[in-house]
Amino acid sequence: MARGGKKRKSAAADNARQVALESMNMLPMLKKPVEAIGKEIKVPGSHWGSNCASQDKSKLFLCVVLDFTHMHRSSEDEPPHAAFQLNEMGVDGSGGSSKKFWMKYPMPFLEFYYATFPNELQNKPQTDYIAGAATQGVGSGATANQAMVVEDESADPIADVTASVHQYLTFLSKTKGTSGHMVHKFKCNIERCGGSVTMYGKSTGAFYKHVRRKAKRDCPHHKAVLEKLNELSCRQVDAKCSMRI
Repeated sequence: MARGGKKRKSAAADNARQVALESMNMLPMLKKPVEAIGKEIKVPGSHWGSNCASQDKSKLFLCVVLDFTHMHRSSEDEPPHAAFQLNEMGVDGSGGSSKKFWMKYPMPFLEFYYATFPNELQNKPQTDYIAGAATQGVGSGATANQAMVVEDESADPIADVTASVHQYLTFLSKTKGTSGHMVHKFKCNIERCGGSVTMYGKSTGAFYKHVRRKAKRDCPHHKAVLEKLNELSCRQVDAKCSMRI
C-alpha cells in the first residue's frame, strides 16, 4: 500500500508540475531536437482545425517524427523557422491518411511531445526551460527560431545527416521487433526506384546500403543522392574531413 501510495503521489506531482508549466506557457526545450526523429507522438485532431472532422477533433492521432530543420518555410511570405516533419498514422497507428506535414518548433510541437512523454519533464534543469511568450519575440525581440538555435548550439551538426534521409522515403508501416526496437518499412522515393527499405530503431544504415548498392549499379539518381549524403556527412575538424557514415 505504501509503495502504491507513493506512486500515486508521484504521478499527481508530475501532473501538477505539467499543468503549472503549461499555465505559464513554459516547456523545456529539447537539447538536440534531431533526437526526436523516429519517435511517435500523439497529436489531437483539433490541431488540424477545419481540416479535421468534428467527431475526430478530440481523438489522438499517432504521428511518426520524420525530419527536423531550422529553415522551414510555411509560406513564401513567412521567414524560415524551426519545424519537425511528421507522418500521421491514424488513431490506432495502422496507417491513417499517411499524410506528411510540418509542425513548428518549439511550439506547438513541445506541447504534444511532452503530453506524449510526460516522464521527460522530470529532472529538467531550469536553464532548459523557455517561456512561450519569449519564443514569440515578446520583450527580448527574439524569434522562436533564434531562441531555438541558441539552445541547440551544442547539438552535433552531423545529426542533420540522419534527418536528411527521410526526404527520400515514404513511410509504409511499423512493427515491434523481438529485440524491442521498432522496425520501420519505407518506400524509396529516389527517381526510378520505388524499392523498399527496412530500418531498425533510429538507424539509417539500411538506407545508405540501399543507395550505395544502387549507385554501384550505375544508377545516376542514386549516385547523385549518395554524393549529397556524403557531403552532409563530412565536417571540418582541424582542416580534415571526418566521415561519419
